[in-house]
Amino acid sequence: MDGFYRWSRNPQYVADMGILLGWAILSAAPSAWIIALGGVVAFALAPFAEEPWLEDVYGALYRKYRTRAPRFFGIPR
Repeated sequence: MDGFYRWSRNPQYVADMGILLGWAILSAAPSAWIIALGGVVAFALAPFAEEPWLEDVYGALYRKYRTRAPRFFGIPR
């Protein structure tokens, strides 16, 4: 387990959420916040649809990884 995937099982989604929130802040438009929050919710829900497939494909190896790396961001175990 190396790089960003040590700290998060979904670093691409974490980065995408950060980009959306940064865009909303910089735009200072209420409509941007609505769009950004919708995107953040979509990126937050995506792993729940993806993880069962990963478990089917990678089995025990993925289950072990899942116990060691947090879903979005945190300190690895």
